[in-house]
Amino acid sequence: MKKRLLRRVATFGMSILMAFGMINVRAAQGESASGNGKEVTNANTGTITVRGLGQEGSTYDQVKAYKMIDIRYDEKTNEIIYSWAKDEIGALAKQAGYDSVEDYTKGGDKAAKRLYEEIAKKISTGELTVTPIEPKETASGTAVFRDLSMGQYVLFAEGNYVYAPMTGTLEPEVLNGTYHLRDVFIEAKAEKPSIDKKIKDGSHGNENDSVGVKDKIKFRLETKVPNFPEKAVNKTFRLKDTMQEGLMGVEDFSVYNGNQKLSENTDYRVTYYSDREMTKKTENEKNACSFQIEFLVDSKNVSGASLIIDYVSNATAKMIPGTASENKVTLEWPKNVWKQDSDYNTKDQKVKVYTYGIKVIKYDDENKKLFGAEFMLYKDQECKEEVSFSKESEGIYHVATEEEVSSSTLAVNKDGQLTMKGLDEGNYYLKETKAPTGYALSKEVKKVTIQDSGSESHQLTGKLKNDTDAYADVTVINKKGVTLPKTGDMGMFMLTVFGTMMALSGIGIFFLARKKPGK
Repeated sequence: MKKRLLRRVATFGMSILMAFGMINVRAAQGESASGNGKEVTNANTGTITVRGLGQEGSTYDQVKAYKMIDIRYDEKTNEIIYSWAKDEIGALAKQAGYDSVEDYTKGGDKAAKRLYEEIAKKISTGELTVTPIEPKETASGTAVFRDLSMGQYVLFAEGNYVYAPMTGTLEPEVLNGTYHLRDVFIEAKAEKPSIDKKIKDGSHGNENDSVGVKDKIKFRLETKVPNFPEKAVNKTFRLKDTMQEGLMGVEDFSVYNGNQKLSENTDYRVTYYSDREMTKKTENEKNACSFQIEFLVDSKNVSGASLIIDYVSNATAKMIPGTASENKVTLEWPKNVWKQDSDYNTKDQKVKVYTYGIKVIKYDDENKKLFGAEFMLYKDQECKEEVSFSKESEGIYHVATEEEVSSSTLAVNKDGQLTMKGLDEGNYYLKETKAPTGYALSKEVKKVTIQDSGSESHQLTGKLKNDTDAYADVTVINKKGVTLPKTGDMGMFMLTVFGTMMALSGIGIFFLARKKPGK
């Protein structure tokens, strides 16, 4: 081709791609009118600079260039000549609808984008062999390709972000009646997937919350899906959610794009597992300990969308007071979308839930530990709303689940100790219902307050306020003697005493009457 069509058409094509939000190419003349132009010979080389590469920590994403079109200056005719860098590229261009380089320069943006993606795909699968060109300099998200011969280059970036193919053309332009070669600058358009995990409607913000056994916990996941190139080889985009011991089950699972509820198997696939290593699949979501969501990124409802995933899980009796039960989500996407066996980026987000307990120690007034006492725990001061427990061992109980045999009566062990586990923050009321033998029943209803030491800052610690662990400590003292009845029961008590005395007197008279005289 002997006319300078490539720059005109390529510039048009790039402007359309910019409108699609895929890439942003800016020639050096946009930088400076005087710039770094050089009079052209076929020995001239130029520089392509790619800026705006993504960063994770101190590591920046990488980019490589592949020559797509050769450009040669004919000094005899003072014309520019274009040709495909490889015949195989010309064949791919023909499949994309370009019969020649001339047709390519006249083509539209969509056809050009498909061609770039097809080249990337063929290179990744080994069907097209093109020598990659490494940048001479890389620093702070900028890659500089120096000493490049004239031509058009397609560039592919990989790493923590998802990129569409980019192109840069080192093509002579006329300046003051003479062909000059100018360097090229490309602003990479990068998209980084994101993930955020929250506790929805929690009383301590989004990152942690306090719960009791049987409580329902509302979790929310929010993720941003990138626009994967249409012909990308690897479009994997998935979430893996794992619940630690003490959390179980997935209920009311829903995925939304704005107010639109997405459809399973059309927009995503979800798999539930009964273990936390994601090896044992289960159809019973309520027993799930983990699950995986695979998003179908070719769906118009998913590609480039900000999605919300809501579900409910349960606090179980395996929660340990003071030890956080974590729920962790891991987002995975490929580092190189053009490789099926690509390594994966991962991004984690965790939330934590805590539970608490009460420890009771029974003493007498001489500091002796007492056995034989029983208690009940209530949620209200009037002692009407009982808390039901399941027995683990002597003197140790946890809040009962729906499936467990439960009781409201709690007995201390032989050391006079009673432990209650699986309680949320709040006020509770402890009442003794049976005293140790020989001791009077305590009439005091003890108020027990459970409040995490970090409650005010919304960052829970698993330790109670003004305490060293997750258990509220309660001491109950009994005195020796008989428990007097309530005021309303005094008449019945006196009648019982009088009846007992009369019965004993009658027995005594009976035996005296039977005694014979003289004996």
